[in-house]
Amino acid sequence: MSIFERISQILEAQAELNRQLAKLIEQLQEEGKEHHEERFYSVKRAAELLDMGESTVRRLIAQGELRAVRVGGKLLIPASSLREVVESQEV
Repeated sequence: MSIFERISQILEAQAELNRQLAKLIEQLQEEGKEHHEERFYSVKRAAELLDMGESTVRRLIAQGELRAVRVGGKLLIPASSLREVVESQEV
């Protein structure tokens, strides 16, 4: 195999790696968009949306039935977590 053929192979392999890397970057960007676009609700607003008391929402969080994150001392509930609770209550 000549040096030119070997260089050609290396360049082809590099081009394929670049295509794969571009795909991975695109996937990560899409996942990041989904994550950053999610809405979060306060305990009070979540209680209103779920038609239950704030203490019930806090209890669901404590029991692990409702996901929440603490930001600056305030509990915030992702919209996806509210959907999961509603879907689990469907009859």
